[in-house]
Amino acid sequence: MLERAAAGEEIPLFTDEWRSPVAISDVVSAVGEIAAGDFEGLLHLGGPRLTRYELGLAVLTKHGLEGRARPASLREFAGPPRARDTSFDCALAKSSLRAPPRGLDAILDDC
Repeated sequence: MLERAAAGEEIPLFTDEWRSPVAISDVVSAVGEIAAGDFEGLLHLGGPRLTRYELGLAVLTKHGLEGRARPASLREFAGPPRARDTSFDCALAKSSLRAPPRGLDAILDDC
């Protein structure tokens, strides 16, 4: 995406597709905490719920390429079917972990 944007290409980013991006370092920290504790049950571990547009725009903005983002719809996608929403409800992780996954700004600061 960054290479294409830097080359002047407009980047279509879906406003109707949601994800929960998470930094690997946050996953490692959470898994270590869970393994060392006595937690039981199902725990969804992910970052903030964002559209692909919000995520892509944040990455492009960090690199000074925000003008290359174009809001798009999943309806424009010509490939195989895609899930609209693969985000997680991470409320339990946020309330249970000493160091829950961070927000997007903190994740991008590490990049």
